[in-house]
This record gives sequence, C-alpha cells and structure tokens, in this order.
Amino acid sequence: MTKALPILTQLHEWMQQEYPKVLPHSPIGKAIGYALPLMESKRLCAPWRFTNRSQRRPQ
Repeated sequence: MTKALPILTQLHEWMQQEYPKVLPHSPIGKAIGYALPLMESKRLCAPWRFTNRSQRRPQ
C-alpha cells in the first residue's frame, strides 16, 4: 500500500480538479461522481478494512 498511496492521492486530486469540468451524466462524470465519495470516505483507499463475505466467520 505504501507504493499505491501516492498514486491514489494524485488520482484523488485529479478527480477533484476535473469533476467540475465534466458533464455529470457523461461516462467520466458518472465514474468520478461514484469514486470521489468513496475516496473521501477512505473506502477506496483502505480496501483491507472490508472483507469478502465468504471469508467472514459465521456468528
């Protein structure tokens, strides 16, 4: 993850800069609109926090 974090940070900055310039219903607008909130909530940058359902222990 140490190598990926600078790349994800640059991607996040680029998306923040470009999102106001694109049409919201265009494919890139939809992609950025979907990914930005995930990145800002750290879900996209911290995949280790989420486990695959098949890997979860039964309760």
